[in-house]
Amino acid sequence: MINFRFHLASLIAVFLALAIGIVMGSTVVKEATVNGLRAEIHRVERSSNARQRENNALSTQLSNVEAYVRESMPHVVLGSLSGVDVAIVAVRGVDGGMAKATAQLVQQAGAANAGVLWLENTWSLKNPDDERKLGEMLGDPAATATKIRDAGLAALGARLAGSPVAAPSSAPAATPGATGGDVLSELVTAGFATFEPIGPRTGEPFTPTAYPGTGARILLVNATDASTDQQALVPPIARALAQAKTATVVANVYHDERGKPPRGAGVSAIRDDSTLSKQVSTVDDLELTEGQVASVLALAELGRRVGHYGYGDGATSVVPAVTQP
Repeated sequence: MINFRFHLASLIAVFLALAIGIVMGSTVVKEATVNGLRAEIHRVERSSNARQRENNALSTQLSNVEAYVRESMPHVVLGSLSGVDVAIVAVRGVDGGMAKATAQLVQQAGAANAGVLWLENTWSLKNPDDERKLGEMLGDPAATATKIRDAGLAALGARLAGSPVAAPSSAPAATPGATGGDVLSELVTAGFATFEPIGPRTGEPFTPTAYPGTGARILLVNATDASTDQQALVPPIARALAQAKTATVVANVYHDERGKPPRGAGVSAIRDDSTLSKQVSTVDDLELTEGQVASVLALAELGRRVGHYGYGDGATSVVPAVTQP
């Protein structure tokens, strides 16, 4: 146990050490050395302040450029989609604000677009009731969850393309759905899809049987932040749309974070496929203003050219090249 005498001796030793340090600092260390250290400190402070002013100036310039790009976006795409029907289909997990901004830019480009069709998390079929409902809808309730999901996505892709949907071989033939109804209507009713109206037609009721319209171009939206199950929905739908020769762009909302896949991974299933890459355009930076512009311009050029845009692996340019009339 520490007694008072030991405690007092310790305090005296501490103060004695401080006193010796003060004496040494004022006598042993030369004044020139102290002045040199002070001058170096002042130099570092001036350099740091200059660097901070430079960073502030660059930050202001970047903010101005971003504001210019954002405000000029509608002018860049103006009229590029006039007379074109565009359906935006997004997996749940995509940032809602990003999806809305993209839909608004598509509308500003002149396209007929009423909003976003969301593919809900029920597609994971983790709930047995969801698996049963989708299986019955497709006429094959006894199939495995994987087979049911794959058949459902193929049916949805064909339905968005305006093609007849073939019923599974185990079910009686029916068009467009195995139950005899409209596939999209049944998916909406069963909670596999939800439509979010955006823009001037917000007050109009959504009619699944009339969606998306004959000859519509499709923008499929994926996201790094979406679950693995949700991200897996996009490639099969893109494949079905490509088989039906429907003009399609697949875009990804990227989120750079430790542990996340690299930019471009969200569209790699398209870019790495030797057939799909020639049929479906991709954009890997929909979270950026340039990615939203690229998506609109990519939709506009479909039929003339398929391209891959953004900053990730497999991108050939940031936005589509200008095509001379």
